[in-house]
Amino acid sequence: MLARLRYEDRQPVLVSTRLAIEAALKRFEHVIETRNIRIDIADDLCDAYGHVQWIEEVFANLISNAIKYMGADNAAPAISIRSSNDPCFARYEVKDTGMGIKPEDLGRLFKALSRLHTESGIEGTGLGLSIVQRIISKLGGEIGVSSVYGEGTTFWFTLPLSPSPSPMSVEA
Repeated sequence: MLARLRYEDRQPVLVSTRLAIEAALKRFEHVIETRNIRIDIADDLCDAYGHVQWIEEVFANLISNAIKYMGADNAAPAISIRSSNDPCFARYEVKDTGMGIKPEDLGRLFKALSRLHTESGIEGTGLGLSIVQRIISKLGGEIGVSSVYGEGTTFWFTLPLSPSPSPMSVEA
């Protein structure tokens, strides 16, 4: 995926983010059901420009992380997905009721091979969020995070509301 991202040069298309989210959620259907995780998707999601596969991958990574870091003893596991927009960008939020992230760890989240909660035995390579950041950057958006340790995390990202060929050709 990283190699393809670096050299991808297609024009963005209008993507139904709802369909991308639904496809991403299908990947985790069993674990969501098994762990009784409540999923709340806003009815009024904005569509945006990009590539369907990339946007699905962004949502899949953020949902996967929300599930992984939900915490085994979470009494009310939940993930909510929302969007809003301004004249140029749609902003998406994936919010969870998980373990949260310590303030001192926030700065290294998007660095390749950076892993948090390694003592908890949660599997992963530490590449997911760095790939997500590259995708969002390549599509002309931004990504960020807010978290309260012990209460949950909200990842947010923006995508353009109109086609913009220039960010797509930037080296990610």
